[in-house]
Amino acid sequence: MIMSVGNETQSVTNIEGISNIAVDVASSASNFNTIFSQQNKKHSVIKMHMITYQNTSLLKSLLTDVSRKVMSRYNSGLNRKLQIKLRKEVIISRYLGLLPYVK
Repeated sequence: MIMSVGNETQSVTNIEGISNIAVDVASSASNFNTIFSQQNKKHSVIKMHMITYQNTSLLKSLLTDVSRKVMSRYNSGLNRKLQIKLRKEVIISRYLGLLPYVK
């Protein structure tokens, strides 16, 4: 299809506009992923000996705010071993009365 120079320029700007929108969406998605991955790395420095029933401040930070459930591994950034130990220590801490069962 033969187009005039004016129409070609206009169609190119439309295509560039679409690509700019795609780039904006991709960059905002990458910013979201960066922010979210930093959130997951928040607790990545936790070691095995740090999770005890006596460390209530750490345990509280790994519980959800609304229902006081233990955060998932995806949200807390802990590995499987630490997540299992965390669950056991939260149960002990709740039994001893150091952490509440509900908010």
